[in-house]
Amino acid sequence: MVIGYIRVSTDHQSNSVITQKETISNYSKLNGMKVDDYFIDFGISGSSTMMRESYIKLMDMVSGGKVTTIITTSLSRWSRNTLDLLTSIEVLKKHNTDLMVIKENIPSLKTPMGMFFCEILAFCTAWHM
Repeated sequence: MVIGYIRVSTDHQSNSVITQKETISNYSKLNGMKVDDYFIDFGISGSSTMMRESYIKLMDMVSGGKVTTIITTSLSRWSRNTLDLLTSIEVLKKHNTDLMVIKENIPSLKTPMGMFFCEILAFCTAWHM
């Protein structure tokens, strides 16, 4: 199952949700995939994953082996917290789930280079909070 993950910081960013959804849809088509569902967190900061209901549900599905790939528009949409990001990456790797990040051009966590870039960007993202 391929999932698009979207997060916006305020409830009033419906245009951002539409833009992120279109970006993910176009990216998936270009890469020969079809997005099966979208998980969206509205009005939630990226500084913690604790209150993000859609993120938590998605990670539960990952742990249950139901998700093969997650596509998000930017690493900051996935997480702005280095520890949360690195922890989620370990869960994704454990359950053979790929994370594709469009803006930072991380086409796959399943490659050493993709993993390296994601880890480096995790620390860079933390410095810009």
